[in-house]
Amino acid sequence: MIHNNINVDLLHDLYEKAKWEKAITLCRFVKEPTLWACLAIMSISARELNTAEIALAAIDEADKV
Repeated sequence: MIHNNINVDLLHDLYEKAKWEKAITLCRFVKEPTLWACLAIMSISARELNTAEIALAAIDEADKV
């Protein structure tokens, strides 16, 4: 569980800095659906639709874009 918290914290830092490619790379490395879902929500809220599409596709929810 500690790894998940660290990864979410890292993802949030990347979100705040609008480093979308690095956020995608983190999610691809970790391979955790929950992290992809967090990235999807963050990118939708920032209107970063390319990242949202990638994140949603990773969790088989691409039709939500």
